[in-house]
Amino acid sequence: ERFSDRYLWSRGEIVEDIAKDGQAALKVSLQNYLYSGASLRYFSGNWSGAKTLHLSVYNPDKKPLPLSLRIQDSVHDAGTQAYSDRYNHDFDANNGWTDLIIPISKIEQAPRSRSMNITDITRLRIYARDDKHAVQSFYIYSVYLTFSDMTATSGDKP
Repeated sequence: ERFSDRYLWSRGEIVEDIAKDGQAALKVSLQNYLYSGASLRYFSGNWSGAKTLHLSVYNPDKKPLPLSLRIQDSVHDAGTQAYSDRYNHDFDANNGWTDLIIPISKIEQAPRSRSMNITDITRLRIYARDDKHAVQSFYIYSVYLTFSDMTATSGDKP
């Protein structure tokens, strides 16, 4: 699946001025509220067989932008939505590109009292960790899974 459509994301706009390899990126303008960001709305939720999740984010500002990556499954959706019952990864996007490579096994083991249902992932969200944004926007270039033969699927450039 290719994520080249802006409508696959909850918000943002496709821009060509900032992107790797001369391609487009998704610009996410931050709002003045807690957890402002974007969610990938339409994607294959079956991540079985995948080895890693790759994500590239660009921060145009010289100030670091504190971001979080949230991944959840259908069990989390049906439960109390506890923070400890999903995958959460806090990181600072420094000026320029920040590339994350996350082992699927780490995502699967993230919930405190169970294993994440890797065959039914329902949400991937990237958001600012606070509502006082010195940085006004960030860019998402790619979100994709790799498998043992290092082929990419379930995502590409926004």
